[in-house]
Amino acid sequence: MYARDTGFSGPEIHNLFADYTDVLGPYAGWGGGGASRWQLFEQGLSALSSDDQRRFLLDICAYDGPSKYNLPPVEQVNQLREMLLTETSPGATAAAMNLEQLADWEAVTRSWQAAQEKVISDPEGAITATRTAVPETCRPARARLRTVPPWGPASNHWQDGAVSIEQLVVTEAEVEVLLRLPEGHFLDLKAIEIAPAKLTKGMSAFANADGGELYVGIDEVGGKLLWRGFGNQEDANGHLQAFERLFPLGQDFGYEFLTAEGQAGQILHISIQKTRDIKYASDGKPYIRRGAQSLPVISPEDIDRLSRAKGLSSFETQPVNVPLDFVSNSEAVIGFMLDIVPSAEPVTWLRKQLLVVDEKPTVAAVLLFSDEPQAALPKRSAIKIYRYKTTDLEGKRENLAFDPITIEGCLYIQITAAVKRTTEVVQESQVSGPEGLQQIAYPHETLHEIITNAVLHRDYAIADDVHVRIFDNRIEVESPGRLPAHVTAENILSERFARNGVIVRLINKYVDAPNKDVGEGLNTAFAAMKALKLKDPLISELANSVLVNIRHERLGSPEQLIMEHLTSHDEINNRTVRELTGIGSENKVKTVFQGLMRNKQIERVPGKAGASAAYQKYSGVQAVEPD
Repeated sequence: MYARDTGFSGPEIHNLFADYTDVLGPYAGWGGGGASRWQLFEQGLSALSSDDQRRFLLDICAYDGPSKYNLPPVEQVNQLREMLLTETSPGATAAAMNLEQLADWEAVTRSWQAAQEKVISDPEGAITATRTAVPETCRPARARLRTVPPWGPASNHWQDGAVSIEQLVVTEAEVEVLLRLPEGHFLDLKAIEIAPAKLTKGMSAFANADGGELYVGIDEVGGKLLWRGFGNQEDANGHLQAFERLFPLGQDFGYEFLTAEGQAGQILHISIQKTRDIKYASDGKPYIRRGAQSLPVISPEDIDRLSRAKGLSSFETQPVNVPLDFVSNSEAVIGFMLDIVPSAEPVTWLRKQLLVVDEKPTVAAVLLFSDEPQAALPKRSAIKIYRYKTTDLEGKRENLAFDPITIEGCLYIQITAAVKRTTEVVQESQVSGPEGLQQIAYPHETLHEIITNAVLHRDYAIADDVHVRIFDNRIEVESPGRLPAHVTAENILSERFARNGVIVRLINKYVDAPNKDVGEGLNTAFAAMKALKLKDPLISELANSVLVNIRHERLGSPEQLIMEHLTSHDEINNRTVRELTGIGSENKVKTVFQGLMRNKQIERVPGKAGASAAYQKYSGVQAVEPD
């Protein structure tokens, strides 16, 4: 794929392996007489451990830069990526159960070894050798699998190599909840008559967006939802067989049957996670979920956008139409080279890092090593800082303390300057508190890690800057682009995926790298908030961006903070509670007061009502509901 009819030249192969091993040394093929391309490729791979081989091959699957002999077809690349990401192949378990039944295992072993030896040097020979081994290995397993239904009986275990679908009994109350669920971005309800091919469009859409759930066996009659499931599990086999080919049961897709007393049949419940790769429906098209619709992704631009959202390609590798010396002769790259690789020449080093395409620097090169990336990439390469003197949910112009501050320069300078300026603005800010004007403090580690994360992992294809908004009770950091690949707001602290792998890798080479603990930045940010007894930041996905809300709210509940305040103060009012807790809603505070009054923990201060209402510790006086 990468070193024969298609793929890389000899010098390009040397550059690719340079970050993994020095075994290839300087390229010696100029003028002919050197090793062939596939021999170089095989030599480089052989020098790597199995884990590094896998990482290297995954890296080149994601590569979308220049290639002298053109990159392999997308279908082949996707097949290779899927193989690398899958620890076992479909049917492996079933096949393993039957290996002892093979008449001539030694012959199969020889064929398999022959296939492995030919993968690099003779791909077609490898295929021939594999064809000898695989049928002999799989034939007994296939024979056994034919003897049971594809999905087995309704019990939750493996039986004779076929997975069976769990059957759950739901309560009457759960049935009522289910039949009131509205269809939307995360939910679709279908009757059992729906064609499996049509249903795969919805499954593709959920997998390519944010995940979701499908219930098959629900009718809509006169605007009312009714339970009408499959007569038995075998009646759903046509659906399940179609799903298994495209969306196999496993980490990303789950299937179960629901039954309920007094309800007709079994509902098929399908849960779908956001997947790493693009999922296609049975018509060969990918779909995306938008509201309650499953929309086809047709145009090349839309498919490219979906590919970037999945992390399969990145805008950072695109060439920028500026002269090469815009990067190679900049103060930024010269300073970096003197600190990190003093013996190398900028142009040579940039080429080695694949940061030059057709004599033009890539987006990553411009962002990392030009003095003014904003000149080449306007409206997509700066950081804006705002200070709003309010706790309102949305900042308005009249609440701005000063004109927005724009931070420019290469990414390393941007991150350093943005964290420094944000810290200064916070330190200069005072808000009204129980003891008068007070300063608000946020952990430096939290600000540093979240701003760094926004800059390094944003989608640079979107023409927008990173925005840092400082309110009286929180700091918001918004970065363009949704979360990539399988990462969600729920699993972001445990999952790892770099949308801009080149940027993340190279900025980490700085002596004082902003991303020293690669992959641990957000965990550090959350831990720092806990150390100051502040609530965790909130992470949410918007239509085309990710928003991190760093709340200045104490870990204690509003009730606890109110009672703690009353141990050293005679009374407390609505405004003081909002200042103590960071709660922005007067009505929410009133609800807290009402609960404490019902529990006889506080009472209204006599003579204070309406806007001046205040509360004190309970003394036995008849409680009065707050306004």
